[in-house]
Formats: sequence, C-alpha cells, structure tokens
Amino acid sequence: MSTRTVQSRPLRVGAPHSIRIVPVGSIYGVRKRSSCPPTLMPIAVLPGSCEQASKWSRIVIDGARRSPHLATPSPSDMQSNDRPDMLDCVHRAVPPRRIPEKALRFEPTCSPAFQDADGVLLLNNGQTVEHHFMTPNRQAVVSTDWVHWAHDVKKRTWKVRATQAQFEYGDIFFGLTEAQAWCYDGRSLAFDVRTNFWVGVRTPADLTHKFRAKQLQSLQDVHVTGDARECGRSSTMVITAELKKGGDGRMTVQVYPEGADLAGSPVAEISYPLEGWSSARLLVSFNSPQDVVEMVA
Repeated sequence: MSTRTVQSRPLRVGAPHSIRIVPVGSIYGVRKRSSCPPTLMPIAVLPGSCEQASKWSRIVIDGARRSPHLATPSPSDMQSNDRPDMLDCVHRAVPPRRIPEKALRFEPTCSPAFQDADGVLLLNNGQTVEHHFMTPNRQAVVSTDWVHWAHDVKKRTWKVRATQAQFEYGDIFFGLTEAQAWCYDGRSLAFDVRTNFWVGVRTPADLTHKFRAKQLQSLQDVHVTGDARECGRSSTMVITAELKKGGDGRMTVQVYPEGADLAGSPVAEISYPLEGWSSARLLVSFNSPQDVVEMVA
C-alpha cells in the first residue's frame, strides 16, 4: 500500500489524522479517512516481544483508533465475577468548568497537583494519583496549574515518577497537553521512561499515534542527547514547558534513573518544539490498575 508524507501545516484540533510530530501536529504515512482501506494499517509498534513492555504499545488504524486490551489479568481481589458492583465502584469525576482564554493569561494561584478524573484516586493533597479502574483502561490526568505565554514567568517545570508500575516502560507516559482536563480536547505529547512517545489531538487519554524513541532522531527541530534505553519504571521525568508569544515554544524532557540526584545531569534529554501552543499543563497517561504516579518536590 502506498503512502505519502503529510506536509507540515498548522494543526486544526479535531481533524481526523491531522497530527504532525514536527512540531506537535502532524504525522507521516497516514492517509485521509476516505482513502483508508478496510484492512488495518500499522502506524507504530513499540517493543512487543519484551515481557516488560506493555502490549498497549501497539496501535493500528483503519479510519478510527483501535488498540488491543492489555493481556494481563486483573488483580485476584478485583475479579469482576466476585465483584458484581464493580462498575458502581469506579469513581466518576465532575468535569471542571472551562477557563476562558483571557483567564488563562493570569498565573494560577493553586499549588501544583493532579486534577480529578474518572477512575483515579487522588492522594496526598493531589500530589499522588492512582489508577483505580478494575481492569486495564487508558486514562489521563492533567495538572491543576498551567503555564501561558502571557505569564510573567513563561516557563514551568514538573517532576514526576511512578512509585508503582506494572511494566518497566511503554505503559505510563509523561508530557504536556493543551487540554484543560482529562475530558476536553487539546494537543498532547507524552514520553515513557525510555523516550518512546505518543501524540494526539483529542482528549489527553486518546493519544492515537505512537512512536519509538529512535524516530526522534529523524524529526526536524527536535534535539536529543543521551540514552534512556536502560531506564526503568521508577525513573524520574522532569517535564518543562516554555512558551512564547507567537507560538514558538519548546518542551524539554529530562530522564533520571531511579535514585539519581536531580541536581546532576540526566541520562537523556529531549527538546521538542511546541508550535502554536498558548498554554500547557502536565499530562500523565496510564493504563494498568493500581499504577501510582507522584509529583516530586
């Protein structure tokens, strides 16, 4: 099947298959929905043979997103057969009111924390979030605070790590989103601890296009130093958003192995352009029950 490269152009949120990855907003080798054949079209496959990598890392497209469920049994104490009230026990969050663009220009007064979302449990005053669905279910949480190009300080950094994770990599992703909450649309970009990355333009939980870390090397205006191939599940991710008027912003991702001094040098660092972003929040996307992520002071 022949494909063609989609030319770089401004992203229109919500347009099918309009993502591009240089900068966040388009993707290569994706055809318009009307021209997609009925057979599945592989876009990207993260390591599938490694038992430590999540099977959620595989994605195929046939005009709409399809992903296989994680082939891992639920914890024994949460089997649906033993829990007829399972669905009733899943937490449902109230979507927050959207903040107008003019209000986003004012710096947030709240302390950095995770927002509430469906199927999650917030702990430690929102500094810690636990995946609380009974079965594997991709969900995203975003931060209560944000950065905007109109702020006096146009740069904001978040430090996060998984304190409990089912997989070493390929399952929990950390990054940035324009979305104001888990249920609202916005461009998103996230990396796992080995710098495999996902992008999307719909809700933060719906990161539809997935790529290997090695593909970063071929992207225009993306700078990569170091190597995170040996980093494990509890590595610390330092995510920085720096925005400028006119949309010439950048995202910086630094990876520190478990136990490393954050005052030292990271084992890997990525600088990624954020074209046309006016605001950004921290994003964490996870899938496996009882995975736990915390903000690091």
